[in-house]
Amino acid sequence: MQTITMKPLATLESVNIREVWQGEASHFTPWLAKAENLERLGEALAMRLEPVSKETPVGAFFADIVCSDLNDNTTVLIENQLERTDHRHLGQIFTYAAGLDAVTIVWISPQFTEEHRAVIDWLNRITLDNFSFFAVEIELWKIGDSPPAPKFNIVAKPNDWTRAMRRKRPEMGPGGAKVAPSDLRLNQIAFWEGFQDFLNNAKSPYTCQKPGPRAWMWHSIGRSGIALCSIVTSPTKGMGSEIRAEFVIHEDLSGKRMEALRKLENELRSATEEEVFFETNAEEANRSKLYVRREGDWTKSENQQEIYQWLDSKHKALLKVLQPRLQKI
Repeated sequence: MQTITMKPLATLESVNIREVWQGEASHFTPWLAKAENLERLGEALAMRLEPVSKETPVGAFFADIVCSDLNDNTTVLIENQLERTDHRHLGQIFTYAAGLDAVTIVWISPQFTEEHRAVIDWLNRITLDNFSFFAVEIELWKIGDSPPAPKFNIVAKPNDWTRAMRRKRPEMGPGGAKVAPSDLRLNQIAFWEGFQDFLNNAKSPYTCQKPGPRAWMWHSIGRSGIALCSIVTSPTKGMGSEIRAEFVIHEDLSGKRMEALRKLENELRSATEEEVFFETNAEEANRSKLYVRREGDWTKSENQQEIYQWLDSKHKALLKVLQPRLQKI
């Protein structure tokens, strides 16, 4: 009988966090704010994190790290500490989130107390579906004389299944009265969940944000400040529902960049086989868009697959013309 020789296995050794990072602001925050380390954290969180700023002023205080999640172009606040979680950092999270209008909050620490973990779970239960709170414990490990390697462990996160079930339960109205979710909210959720499934099966070149009870869905194309957006409006008196595929620039000088894209109007019209509309909002100078539109009843299930195909085809047509020019605008 042939003898099988087993290769020896190494032993993982835990490394004290303080041996690598002596201070939060002076060592850990600068390390985590680097793109490659945010990518590691993003992999654990299923996000595509792009650094925006660190030690960001919020009144008299400073938020550790602000990022953009390229999956849906939303603001992500990261608050970190190198000790066990405490009430001071919990209070800072609320202050920074309010000042920065963040919708995703990530709290990082080597050790979460049961009380603070329960707070994160509670926040995920009571807040609207577009807000998300994460508790992440960081560890360092090495094998022999190897350099320490970080490991991010998510100990509290949004429970999407619970939130999906909550949508079907009565909501609380004035005076604590139970109010059934509106037909519009339920239709919006169902429509966007169906569109998400459609895009996943079609392997589209853009991602979509988490479905929710809203009239729009953002789609990341991998560049901060530029995104696609799908919109379905409610019927108004004398008018049907509008369906739009949009290309949006939401950054400084967006108006000037959008005006430059007007030169491509004929090419865009040919690619989409639709009339192309341009909007530059003078009062909201950091957001401009171009789009194609149609009408249709998106609330009826028998219409939805055709509408999904229309939205996807128009987004792809817009990208075909505009993506090669993104570096020039």
